[in-house]
Amino acid sequence: MKKQLKLPKFKNEDEEADFWNNLDLTEYFEPSDFVRVSFPRLKLTPKKSAPISIPVRAKKAVKERAIKKA
Repeated sequence: MKKQLKLPKFKNEDEEADFWNNLDLTEYFEPSDFVRVSFPRLKLTPKKSAPISIPVRAKKAVKERAIKKA
């Protein structure tokens, strides 16, 4: 560990979000500080589909981009 990370008192969620978005963790941690973890009893929630309506033009554009990337 390079140096101790000290968290300030945040006035609101926006201030906290700004802090985390602009924080460079490389100033505080080195790769050797991290350890691999596993969650053997973690259950993933089932995926559910939801019907949505999008314009046909948008659907075609998404399909075309997918074909180009494949």
